[in-house]
Amino acid sequence: MTVQRMYHVGIVVDDLVGNAFESNRCLYVTSCLLWDKETQPKGGPMKQRSIIRRVLLPVALVIGAFSVGVPGAQALVEHHYAGQLIEPGVTWYSPESSIGTNITGNIAVYEGSGTVSVCQRTFDFTSNVYREGCGNNAVGNALNLTPYLGHQLWPAVKNNSGFTHTIHGYYYTT
Repeated sequence: MTVQRMYHVGIVVDDLVGNAFESNRCLYVTSCLLWDKETQPKGGPMKQRSIIRRVLLPVALVIGAFSVGVPGAQALVEHHYAGQLIEPGVTWYSPESSIGTNITGNIAVYEGSGTVSVCQRTFDFTSNVYREGCGNNAVGNALNLTPYLGHQLWPAVKNNSGFTHTIHGYYYTT
């Protein structure tokens, strides 16, 4: 019977191909299944290295390839607007200077006590429609407008409750 040990490791690049068996290291995985030298499977260290080269290296390359071109990996810039009392049913727009084609998301937030219905609204000049979502206390995210990149957008927040409340707005750009 072969006894196996599980080693939990981080990202280590230097020993992946040459010394992975001896050093018990691997690339881009949270754990590697490696054998002690005394209980190694048939074929010895060369077979183990071959498995690591055939399996772990391609997995690491695929993960690396997908992580390089991810749009979300770009640094986003957060812009705060509103943050003042807004009457019921009123939409508060960000400054006109915020109108742009590089807006990735819009968030509306009520930070007080209790539950307040708020909306994040974005006017899309390109399509002449509102892109809107409503929720309790907070709605939207930094990437909810990415399908409309390239459109002329104007972020806004709306107090969707029956009382005056302070609503904060945050929009994000690339």
